[in-house]
Amino acid sequence: MRRLAGALVLVALALVVLAGCGQSPVKRALNDYLDRMRPLVERGVAISERLRRIGAEIPQRQDAGVVRDLMAVASSFAGLGADLRRVRPRDADLAPVHRELVVAVDLRRRVALLLARAVRQHLQEPATRAGELVHNARLHEVAFQRKLIAVGRRRSVEIRFGTASGQPSQ
Repeated sequence: MRRLAGALVLVALALVVLAGCGQSPVKRALNDYLDRMRPLVERGVAISERLRRIGAEIPQRQDAGVVRDLMAVASSFAGLGADLRRVRPRDADLAPVHRELVVAVDLRRRVALLLARAVRQHLQEPATRAGELVHNARLHEVAFQRKLIAVGRRRSVEIRFGTASGQPSQ
């Protein structure tokens, strides 16, 4: 489980729009999407950070409190996933981008559930599987970032992602 705690590092998906979105309908649709997504992305970052902290505690603390905390994180991810599914991008180019983030959030929810099972039942297999899901979630998060940046570029809008420290990641 020690390896897993180190694997729960997440680059924050803090959106930073650097260029104004002008008045064209496609730019306006992108700007509206970014405005709706920013608080959801920030919420996801906060939940992911909480999961990372709990995961780091697992080697020292394997009690019912950890399981309860992990279940609460899974519930938070489930709520975030539901909120993300309610967001309907008006721009068809944004739909596959948005889907990447929805998948990543669902994978992180599953990670929390697997970790809770691993702690509760003192099993290594769910913890190992959780580590694999963390990797897959990160791949979807990176795909979300890259695809969103590409859509922004096509719309003449510069989009950057920050890390938890506020430094740009791309």
